Amino acid sequence: MARILIYRDETDGDYFPHRCVCCGVETERQVKNTFTWMPAWVNILILAGLMPWLIVALVMRKSMRISLPICDRHRGHWRARRMYVWLGLLLWIAYTITLSMLFKQLPEDFANAGIVILIFGVLIWLMLGMVYTNSGISAREITDKWAELGKVNDLFAKEWDATKPPPLPRRKRRYEERYEDDDY
Repeated sequence: MARILIYRDETDGDYFPHRCVCCGVETERQVKNTFTWMPAWVNILILAGLMPWLIVALVMRKSMRISLPICDRHRGHWRARRMYVWLGLLLWIAYTITLSMLFKQLPEDFANAGIVILIFGVLIWLMLGMVYTNSGISAREITDKWAELGKVNDLFAKEWDATKPPPLPRRKRRYEERYEDDDY
């Protein structure tokens, strides 16, 4: 699978080849999706607690809405992954609430089995969720100016690189401008 770089002014989908980003077949359909990304080091902060991790994750998170060509077969590519995460989360929250309400009424063996099911079920759901969500097209990095998408179809990526519009004049970074005239 390939990676592509998309600048913010190219996100409307006008320049993309008419190929499915997932499988490479010809298509005219486009689907808008919001891609999000945060640096990997942020996840280490979960060890410091949920609240510090959540605050830093919200501050460091970048997003970009991109309209990508996609065929009928893959039109639910991102929706299925989001549904797995959110419906699974709702299921485990409902299970936890139900178990806590019925805990004293259940025989001790059933209550203990319910806790074991909860712990292992959530762990398995999380592991499968990480694999499932990372198996699809996702952002590898997002900055203020561009996004890099990974796991894109090779044929789509080659055609995108070949037909990519010439980049608009982009502003140089400040430190390059600052030291450009200096004679060292």
